[in-house]
Amino acid sequence: MEGQCCGRWTDDGDYFLFREASGSDFSLWAAPERSGFFAWGWPQPVKLYSAGFDFSSLAVSPDGKRVFLASRNESRELVRYAADLRQWVPVLAGLPASGIRWSPDGNWIAYTTFPDMCLWRARADGSERLQLTFAPMQVFGAVWSPDGSKLAFHELSPGQPGKIAWMPANGGKAEVILAGEHTAEDAPNWLPDGNSLMFLRSWLDKDDRTTATAISTFDLRSGEARKVPGTDNSGPPELSPDGRYIAAQSEDFHALLVMDRQSGKWKQLARAEFVHLPKWSRDGRYIYYQDPRDGEDQPMYRVAALGGKAEEVASRKQFLRSDVGRYSFAALTPDDQPVAVVIRPNADVYALELERK
Repeated sequence: MEGQCCGRWTDDGDYFLFREASGSDFSLWAAPERSGFFAWGWPQPVKLYSAGFDFSSLAVSPDGKRVFLASRNESRELVRYAADLRQWVPVLAGLPASGIRWSPDGNWIAYTTFPDMCLWRARADGSERLQLTFAPMQVFGAVWSPDGSKLAFHELSPGQPGKIAWMPANGGKAEVILAGEHTAEDAPNWLPDGNSLMFLRSWLDKDDRTTATAISTFDLRSGEARKVPGTDNSGPPELSPDGRYIAAQSEDFHALLVMDRQSGKWKQLARAEFVHLPKWSRDGRYIYYQDPRDGEDQPMYRVAALGGKAEEVASRKQFLRSDVGRYSFAALTPDDQPVAVVIRPNADVYALELERK
């Protein structure tokens, strides 16, 4: 069955042990080899243990009295690159966040917690925390409106395509745009007027498969959506601070492109094995991005928006700890320090005592 794996027999061949996964629940089962184990006839598997963590390895002691489980989990931490120290340092230590954005004035942050992916708002120092969304809705890529009064984000609800929603930064009801359309939306940006959103829109067929994509805008006042000309099959947009330029990945993710909205023309700025999450500097002079497939160091770069050679800004080499499984570019601080999510793999071994009847 789906979710079942990692089976093995006890040394005497009397029981078959296996793991079963269902959502966030992981359990250990034993299936007896011989019939007659239960009074009602044909033997059925018995659940021995349930856990809130995944385990993919099983081992049974030679005497068959204990089962050893190797758990598999990961922790996440936000870090920023301090250029003066030439190393990565924690951002709000202990915050289990997977994404963060600062308000335009730098006084507030919006972040999503891991693993529930709920949206929170707080002061820049982490005080006055307020939860804005709740499970089962999951939130990704929250962005502040230019005046700091609203937040827009990509929301994912069970059984529904991803949509863009917005809400007051002080809390309230999330308003989903294009809720009645059979499309999926991602990567929201606020236009400088604060009344319109730009995002990547995907048109879906009856089986929810993508048939076409384009960058689009949505006017919150009129409810009108428009496709941006010349953006068919482009990657998710990242709008420049002045709203004139759009940065995006190429269709194959190997190039960083910039479109001048006045001329409608695209220009290639850089090439990479994989262009990840381009972000504009606060003054609009540079675009930062990561290449997670560029060797083990997974460097971050910046390139001038008007063109030039990409320069390395930071990489995995500047982490002081050795338990960094991978890291992912997430945002820029108000003074353009790169912020990343560090993912650290962890493992524990558990022993279960078994009693045979």
